Amino acid sequence: MDDLLARDVMSPRPIAIPPTTSVRQAAQRMREAGAGSLLAVENGKPVGILTERDLVTKVLAAGADPESTPIRSVMSTPLLTIPPTTPVVEAARIMARRGVRRLPVSDAGRLVGLLTERDILAVSPMLAEITRATVSPEESEVLSLTHCDVCRGLTDGTRRIDGQVVCDGCWPELRAR
Repeated sequence: MDDLLARDVMSPRPIAIPPTTSVRQAAQRMREAGAGSLLAVENGKPVGILTERDLVTKVLAAGADPESTPIRSVMSTPLLTIPPTTPVVEAARIMARRGVRRLPVSDAGRLVGLLTERDILAVSPMLAEITRATVSPEESEVLSLTHCDVCRGLTDGTRRIDGQVVCDGCWPELRAR
């Protein structure tokens, strides 16, 4: 699992549209593709992301006109991107720290894919749990996951028994020995 990279599990062709596109056109494009988000791209570079949540909170709830509102005015920015060589475990940690479920993947500034929580879930349900972890800013700086010495699953390494790193699932069994 440690050698799995973003490029190995990302969606290689995310929906990308200019930031001048109207909210209505963007929503129609999302519906056609069955997607929960799309990326705003200028000159091949990702500049923002529009999610279903943005549509609800910044357009519908705000009473904005979807026909005349460009996505530039409601998309989420600044956009955090990762390189395709980012380990998936590290991408999951970034998602947790930033409270996001999608990470655009760019290479030399050019959009090459989108890594989503769903992509991570497809390769490891445990990693998807990491993306949803609530981490305080202080904890985020020291968050370091390692493998449990018993089951080889990911753990924060806070439990040690006889010099072994043990996850919460294996800890009761070892403690009883």
